[in-house]
Amino acid sequence: MATTANSIIKRSLRLLGVLSSGAEASADESKDALEVLNDMLDQWSNQKLLIYEIVNNLFDITSGTSSYTIGPESSGATWESSEITRPLMMQKYSAFCRDTRSEHATDYPMDYYPNSRFQSILQKNTTSTFPEAWTIDGAYPVATIRLWPVPEMTGLQFGLSEWAQLKKFCALTTYAEFPPGYVSAMAYNLALELAPEYGVSPNAIIVDKSRETKYLLKRTNHKTTLMAVDTPMLNRRVYNVYADGEY
Repeated sequence: MATTANSIIKRSLRLLGVLSSGAEASADESKDALEVLNDMLDQWSNQKLLIYEIVNNLFDITSGTSSYTIGPESSGATWESSEITRPLMMQKYSAFCRDTRSEHATDYPMDYYPNSRFQSILQKNTTSTFPEAWTIDGAYPVATIRLWPVPEMTGLQFGLSEWAQLKKFCALTTYAEFPPGYVSAMAYNLALELAPEYGVSPNAIIVDKSRETKYLLKRTNHKTTLMAVDTPMLNRRVYNVYADGEY
C-alpha cells in the first residue's frame, strides 16, 4: 500500500483525539511527528521480524585482498550499495562466494565468524582458491568485512544476504510502498509515541491495536528455520582425546 508520512501522522493524531476529521496539523506539529515516525522506523529496523525484505548484494573480490569496507552510496567504502544501511543477517551461510569464471556462475557458502572466533585464527594470511569464512566489525555507517582464507583467484564476487532495513520518509509528502498491514501498524504505534508529547493517555483500544498490528506483521514475516547438522555429527566415529584423532 502506498502512503505518505503526512497521511500516517494525521491518522495518528485523529486516533489521539487531538486532530478532528478533515483538519490539518500545523507545520511544526507535522515536522515533529515526522521525526518521531522516522525514529520509530529506526527502532523497528532492529527487530528482525518487522523487516519484510531480504536483499542480495554482489561485490567484486580482488585477488590477494581480504579486507573490504562496506557502506551506503557516496560513503567512500570499497563496496557501496543503495540498499546497505547496516548488515543484520550475520549468521551462518548469510554470505557466499560466487565464481563467475564460467558461463554458469557457482556459489560457495561461507561461514560467518564472530569477531572472537575470527581473532582465534592463527594464520590470517593463509591463502586459498575461495574464502571460507567472513566477519564484520559492525562499524556504522562504514563497516569492515574480512575474508578468510585470503582469496587468490580472480573472477570472484562476495554475495551478502541481508534484511533490508525499513526506509525512512524523506518528507511529509514522500510516497512509500509497504506490504499489507504496515500502514495501520505505523499509525497505531505512532499514536503511542506521540501521546506523551500531547499530554494524552491513549485509550485501551489504541494500545491493543498497536500490539495486534505489530504481532500480525511479525507472524507474517516469520521464516521457518530448517534444522541443520554439522557434518562431523553425521557419522558414528568417536574422537580419541589421547590420540588427537578419530577412530
